[in-house]
Amino acid sequence: MDKIIIVCSRPTPNGPLHLGHLSGPYLRADILKRALVQQGYSVCLVTGVDAFETYIQGTCEEKGIPCKTFVNENSKRILSDLLSAKISMDGFYDVSNNLNLFSDICSDFFSQIRNVEEKDISILRERDSKRLVVGYWLEGQCPSCDSRMGSFYCENCGSLIPPNKVKNPSSKSGRRIEPFATKWLYCVPENDDRTHVLNKIKKKYPGILSSVKDDFLGHMSSDFILGYPQDWGVSIDSRHCCFSAASILPYSNYFATMAGYQDSFNKDADTKTIAFFGKDAVTQYVYGCELLSHMSKNYKGFDYCYMNDFLLLEGSKFSTSRNHAIWISEALQGNDFQSDGIRWFLSQYDMEKQGNNFVREDYKKFEDKMFSSVLSVLENFEDLKRYSDLKPERSQYIKHFFQTLMTERNTYLALDNFQVHKAVKVLEKSVELLNTLEINARKEWCWWFSELSEPFIPSIAQYISSSLKREVVNV
Repeated sequence: MDKIIIVCSRPTPNGPLHLGHLSGPYLRADILKRALVQQGYSVCLVTGVDAFETYIQGTCEEKGIPCKTFVNENSKRILSDLLSAKISMDGFYDVSNNLNLFSDICSDFFSQIRNVEEKDISILRERDSKRLVVGYWLEGQCPSCDSRMGSFYCENCGSLIPPNKVKNPSSKSGRRIEPFATKWLYCVPENDDRTHVLNKIKKKYPGILSSVKDDFLGHMSSDFILGYPQDWGVSIDSRHCCFSAASILPYSNYFATMAGYQDSFNKDADTKTIAFFGKDAVTQYVYGCELLSHMSKNYKGFDYCYMNDFLLLEGSKFSTSRNHAIWISEALQGNDFQSDGIRWFLSQYDMEKQGNNFVREDYKKFEDKMFSSVLSVLENFEDLKRYSDLKPERSQYIKHFFQTLMTERNTYLALDNFQVHKAVKVLEKSVELLNTLEINARKEWCWWFSELSEPFIPSIAQYISSSLKREVVNV
């Protein structure tokens, strides 16, 4: 049986998850996992939190609470949200709970990378505290569009900006800043290495490359940051802590190891590796994984990588910090199948494109029209079970209809053609059939619908298959 490990973006442990988080990596990864399991693959879905983000350090300093307490509490909330949305996580980890293992994995990884150099760089630090003004602490203007921005990413134009390139920089703390000359650790590939990596990415990820081309080519023309002198994070050596984008493969290897999938990222491993990343980080992560695996002795990158753009809420980006969100715990209040309605609706967005906009009124219309058709069948399910079997020709017609839909679904959930928004259309087509069937044919419809729908709406699918005592591969 082929083995597959799926690694999702690491959620920032700064609060609960909202529907914007769910619509991106987690729901799509779960749908892929469920479809692959139905086809006989052994699949492991993992993620975890990065307890060393500067955002965590800054937030905890402002609130006056220990970072460990803050991370632990929010990690529990995040995992609870994922499970309530029926995301079938096989592992959810915090590296700070087993820092020795993670440090060993990081040391092994970075010791294999060739062409590593220290380079002089001038950035800013706070004059009194001597803290580097990077990540959470950095505010200023984007050099590409002049919008206000923080950290490394401009939400207005999508540019990734090194800390020494931000215009009119300041510290979020409001403290006075000063120039600071320091040494950062870089991987410095030769031109042949850059060309090899670019050609590989063009072949593996044409969709991602086209959507972030300018940003990506900017990374290709510069050296890749491995670490910087900071006392917050996992050490690479005695002077440098690991830079976030350089740590994706060590993190992924740690998650895989904790889940029992050791050595999945070895170059000779037969396990397929899959990643789901957000657009704000995909350039760094894809380039970093491909470059550093190329420059290392034993590591491989991801075999497949899927990107998601941001989901808007009533025209504006979901935001935890601005409390502009629909929280998962809020959205799932209601009947036992509420999570399935949310999953089905969100699956209809093409999350690799910009402009997806969650409008509450649109969801209400979907509930009233499409989702209610399925729920109405469940409300009368005990009556349906009493009907006798259909005539063979009628039964054969329904079976053939669903087999056609299953083929269509699997076409769009294939690794080389992964398009959830097209695959989920089979549910709407099956409901259209339902609305034409006589009452005694609806039990047969339920029989086939349970298998077809399981990746998208697992609670309903599992309820039907259990009630009909049908053996469907449920995750």
